[in-house]
Amino acid sequence: MILEDGSRPLAVVTGASRRKGIGAAVALSLARLGWDVATTFWRAYDASNGQLLHSNGGLY
Repeated sequence: MILEDGSRPLAVVTGASRRKGIGAAVALSLARLGWDVATTFWRAYDASNGQLLHSNGGLY
């Protein structure tokens, strides 16, 4: 997606590392629509539960 001024929209999504969570669904949906997406997560918690989502949609 390109805006009128030639830039791309940007979204910051928190809690996007859990593959079955709302944050991951939002981040992936926006990325598929052409948005630049910045995400945050708590690695210690998510890694211990085997739930980290990789930027390409796969799992760590």
